[in-house]
Amino acid sequence: MPTAQACDAGATILVVEDDVLARIAIGEYLRECGFRVIEASGGLEAKTILQHGPQIHILFADARLAGDDNAFALAQWVRRFRPKIAIVLNASLTKKS
Repeated sequence: MPTAQACDAGATILVVEDDVLARIAIGEYLRECGFRVIEASGGLEAKTILQHGPQIHILFADARLAGDDNAFALAQWVRRFRPKIAIVLNASLTKKS
């Protein structure tokens, strides 16, 4: 299970969102809250970051990601290979939805 430390400002959050404007807005807001943010446009890019990048404390992913590397597959992968990472799946509706 993720520790309380993961919820502290200063933690590193990996934001996975295929909508570039939403990804920028989410990242900007989280940075203003004091978090370090790394951004990915999809599940494959997120897995690469998780395998080779800096330590991630929280995964924040768009639940509506499409394809084989969708958010649920990514969350299962994280649970299996990076179980200490907290997972937040988010879904929002926009005008284009």
